[in-house]
Amino acid sequence: MKRFRRAAALLLAGATAVTHAATPAAAANEQSTPSRRVDERHEAAADGPIRVDIAHGRLRIVGTEAGPADGRGETSVRVRGSVDAALRGVTVRREAGAIEVRTRLALADRVVRVVRSTEPPHPVDLEIEVPAASRLFVVTRDAEITIEDVRGPIGVGAVSSRIVVDGDPAWLSVETLSGSLDFAGRSASVTASTLGGDLSLQGTIARARLDTVSGAVRLLASGLEELALTTVSGAVSFGGRLAGGAEASIGTDSGRIELAVGVLGAESGGSGAALELRTGGEIVDRRSGAPTELATGEDGSRLTLGESEATIRVRSRTGQIVLVEELPAPSPPGAS
Repeated sequence: MKRFRRAAALLLAGATAVTHAATPAAAANEQSTPSRRVDERHEAAADGPIRVDIAHGRLRIVGTEAGPADGRGETSVRVRGSVDAALRGVTVRREAGAIEVRTRLALADRVVRVVRSTEPPHPVDLEIEVPAASRLFVVTRDAEITIEDVRGPIGVGAVSSRIVVDGDPAWLSVETLSGSLDFAGRSASVTASTLGGDLSLQGTIARARLDTVSGAVRLLASGLEELALTTVSGAVSFGGRLAGGAEASIGTDSGRIELAVGVLGAESGGSGAALELRTGGEIVDRRSGAPTELATGEDGSRLTLGESEATIRVRSRTGQIVLVEELPAPSPPGAS
């Protein structure tokens, strides 16, 4: 909780400080100013750091294997799209080995910073092409963020954004207050936390740490070695395949937990998993056929699948735990 409050204070303070720099007259003029086209390109390291800071609008970041060519065979970063004319455009430059992309009103380094919310609702609409191995860091207030095909590490901090990540980042870290995350791809590590937003992940993920208060969590992943998933009242849908010896923990206060038992099990040698279920609510078994019986004892219920090389511990204070064969197919990332 302290982490959420600290992130909120930092994000909101930064957004407020810049927004209040405009006078009422200037704000009125902004609403009538046309958008300005942007097309900037600068040389960049193949795996260098790139920081993007955009308060509002729409942003798409695309990784390319060679990086967009700058005409000399070098990798580069290209920023194109449109911004409100009041922002005086976007400048791109290379400084101290990092890429700086920002408006003239920017405050931080290596930044694309957009500082005011104007009409229409998307005064900023940018696409940034980066080398696929770039180290990417994005900070936003409520912009729509789409990141595709970036293989380097990705970090995102947001207040209320919808964040879509499609690709194979080295690791992914997302921290938001009420924003949502849709991830599809492969990663060694995914960490995501939100108060009221939903988290949806599918693909191959070795380690995952997911936290929400009231947001729902849906996880369909293979190759899981470690999982720590907690909510207060958010619903959980889990249909992951575990690696041999994996440890998974799912906990909630009052949220409903749905486990796709039909696809649970260790991928190593085809052996299975042991489920330890404990709840003050009820356990509902909706599996078809002749399901394995639940063994119930003082410490809760236990379901053993195969040779139990992996362990899944599920705890709920008052919520319902539901066992099903499989979960419905998820929607593609970014689909409404």
